[in-house]
Amino acid sequence: MIQDILYNNLPNREAMVNRGRLWGWDLTRPHLLVVLSLDRQAQQERDETLWERWRQLMQYHLKHQAPEIILADRGDQLILLIPVVTDELGVNKGKIAGLVKSLQKSTAAHLEGRTFSAGAGRFYEDVADLYRAYQEAKVALEISRLLRRRGTLTFFDELGVLRLIFNQGEQELEDYYEETLGAIQKYDAKHNTNLMETLAAYLYASGDHNRAAEDMFIHVNTLRYRLKKIEELLGQDLRRIDVQVNLYTALQVKVMLGR
Repeated sequence: MIQDILYNNLPNREAMVNRGRLWGWDLTRPHLLVVLSLDRQAQQERDETLWERWRQLMQYHLKHQAPEIILADRGDQLILLIPVVTDELGVNKGKIAGLVKSLQKSTAAHLEGRTFSAGAGRFYEDVADLYRAYQEAKVALEISRLLRRRGTLTFFDELGVLRLIFNQGEQELEDYYEETLGAIQKYDAKHNTNLMETLAAYLYASGDHNRAAEDMFIHVNTLRYRLKKIEELLGQDLRRIDVQVNLYTALQVKVMLGR
C-alpha cells in the first residue's frame, strides 16, 4: 500500500483513500511526509542488525507516543506519514521538528549515541500528491548528506537555490565553482593563506564582521583585511546581496563536489 502512495500507482484519490481504509488509515486527512535515515560512521557499510533495532525502536516509540503516524520502510530509510489538521507552515514545521527531536533522543539513548538525518517534503492537502512530497523529502535528505550534515532535519522548501543546482551536471557545477571561487582557491594554495575559510565564516555569519571574527578566533581588523583581499581577487563588492548569494552557492557546490 505505501508503495502505491509513494509512486502514485493508484488511479485517483478515491482509490487511495479506499485502499488506506483496508489498513486502518484515514487518508482523507492531509499528511506531511518525512524520510529518516541513520547516519553512517565514515565509510561504514549498512549494519543490518543495527538498522533493524532502529526500525523496531522507532516503531515502538511512535506506537506509544504518536499512534496516528503511519510508519513504513524503503531500503535503508524509514518513511513517516504525519496527519495534520492545518496548512499553516509554521505549525506543521514545529510539529515535525518536535517529533524528530523526540525520535533523536530515543535513538541516542538506546543505540549508543547514534543519530539519524531527516528530510521533509512540502505540505500537500491531497493524498494523491504525496508522491511529490516523497521525492522532495529524499532530495532534502540527500542534499543534507552532501553538505556533511548529521543528525539534522532538512525541509525541502528551505533549500532555496540548492534545489536548483542539485540536479545539475558535475561539469557544470565544476565550471560554476571555478568561475566563482577559483581565484581564491588558487591564491590560498600559492600563498598558504585561508581566505576561503574567512569568506565562509563571513557568509555564514550573515555578513556580521564581529561574529565572523569571533568564529575564527581572529581580530576583526584581521578579518576586514582578508575580506578586502578577497574583494580584490574577485573584483566584487562583498556588501552586495547578489554577490553574497553567488558566493554562498559556490561554497555549497564546493562541498557537493567533495573539495
